[in-house]
This record gives sequence, C-alpha cells and structure tokens, in this order.
Amino acid sequence: MRHYHKSSLLIGTLLATLSALETVFATSFLDPSQSALRGAYNDPLSFQPDLCSMDTARATVEAAKLQLDQIVLLGDSITEYSFDATKKGWGAALQHAYSRRLDVVLRGYSGYNTEWAKHLVRPILSTTRPRLITIFFGANDAAIPSTHLQHVPLTSYISNLQSIVSTIRSHDPAIRVLLITPPPLHEGDWNKRCAATDGRDLDRNVKVTRSYADACKEVGRTEGVPVLDLWEAAFGLGGSYDGDHAQSLLADGLHFNSKGNTLLADSLLKKIAQEWPDMDQAKMKVSVPWYREIDQGNLPASLFMT
Repeated sequence: MRHYHKSSLLIGTLLATLSALETVFATSFLDPSQSALRGAYNDPLSFQPDLCSMDTARATVEAAKLQLDQIVLLGDSITEYSFDATKKGWGAALQHAYSRRLDVVLRGYSGYNTEWAKHLVRPILSTTRPRLITIFFGANDAAIPSTHLQHVPLTSYISNLQSIVSTIRSHDPAIRVLLITPPPLHEGDWNKRCAATDGRDLDRNVKVTRSYADACKEVGRTEGVPVLDLWEAAFGLGGSYDGDHAQSLLADGLHFNSKGNTLLADSLLKKIAQEWPDMDQAKMKVSVPWYREIDQGNLPASLFMT
C-alpha cells in the first residue's frame, strides 16, 4: 500500500476548510441572495467575516506544509557519531540528501546495547514524527567476555530487536522500519584502542560480531523488516570477511572513518529507495518550491503549492 502520512491528510483537510471559508465569505459579499449565511443576517452588508480566523487557518496550513516528516536514527555510538563532519558522517550525508524533504533526527547513544535502548523507544516515538526509523545496534551487544558490561546474550539481542520493532508498530503501523547489522570490525586496530584507552584486553572479535549480524538479518526475515547488511555492503555478495578492507573503512577498528561513512550513507540511500520508492530522495518533492518556480505575482500563496 502506498504510504500517506498523517501530515499530508492534515494539510489537505486544512486547505479544503480554508477554501470553503473563503467561498462563504465571497458569496456573502458578492451575491447576498446566495450567501450561505443569509439566514443569520437581516442585512448582508452588516456581515463581517472573521478575518482573524481566516488568517489563523492559513497560518496553520502554511505551518503544516513546513513541518517535515522525519527519519529517526536509533543506535549506539556509530549512530551518535554519524553527524561528525570531520569524518563525513553518514547521518549528515543522509540529511543533506533529504534536505527540504525530510528531517533526519539523531537518537544515537554511545555505549548502549539493545537491553537499555529498548526502554527509550516509546519516549522517542512520543517526541518525534518518524516516517522511517533505522535500528542500528549490535556492536556493543557483541562485546566479550560474557561478563562485559555491554554484553547482551545473542538470544536476548534477538528478542530485544523484536521488542523494539513491536513497540514501533504498536505506536503507528505506518512507520517504516529498517534494521542495520552491526558492521565488521578490525581486531588489531580495536585491540590498540582498548589498550590505549584504559589498558583493557580486546573485548570484541570478528566471529562473534558476525554472529550478531546474522541474527539481525534473521530478525528481519521473521519480522518482515528490511535489513541493510553492512557485511555485504563492505565485502560484496556473501559478505566474506576481508581484514585489510575492513581496516580501510574504520577509524579505530570499530567506528567508521570517512570512507566507511560514505559507504554506509550510499548503501542506506540505495536501500531506502529500493524498499520504499516514494522515499527515493532524488524523486521526492521539496516542501517549498525552488526559487525559480515561485510565482512572484502570487505571493505568499505560491510558496505553498508544491
């Protein structure tokens, strides 16, 4: 089914109401015999339209036109850092692509796993207007050993992802959901980061992280949710691990560098367009017209006619 968001319906209703009001006022002045309000006034010339109400209605229409739907990015540090301009953050790239079409809202929490994040979903939903939510967890859930503060057992990771999806769907079934697998890592570089940060031992490895990525894809299959597989995005069909290539995408063995962020942004835009053609940023209408399309003789109305 084609997706129509509530804001579009609201704008249509408001426009229809405003048009009806203007018609009533016009007929009252131009043809008193046809006035829809003639029974309420013995003298049509004494009728004074409520211009304040008309102005309020028009202002409401204009505000609704400029209030954009949102793409909400929910995840851990890889999401929180996604607006880092020094590394060509993938979230910033997404916002640039959807400029004047959709707002991209950052809800990334460094260090978080699904066990903690699942409790934030309802408050996030109540304070945002998502058309799409990306769910990007697993890098911390996959921490080892099992006594690690961030570690979440694989079975719990699966059930937590299912819970997050269920919460979103129960809030509004029209919201699109996209799962993103935890990305590949580079053990050597991450080991150096661990040692340099607080002298701890290596707390993640490729094999375990890959098992969480596979579990994320399985949740997508069982829940009917599209999944962006970052292993295939990085290594091609099948996602066979390549350490040298993984290293070239990562700043510290875990978080993306500029090259990795560009790969993720490009892959995400392609996946969104593939799954939801009406969200293909290249084909979406802008919220207000390009400056060359503005009818200078019909201001401000022509600004709200896209």
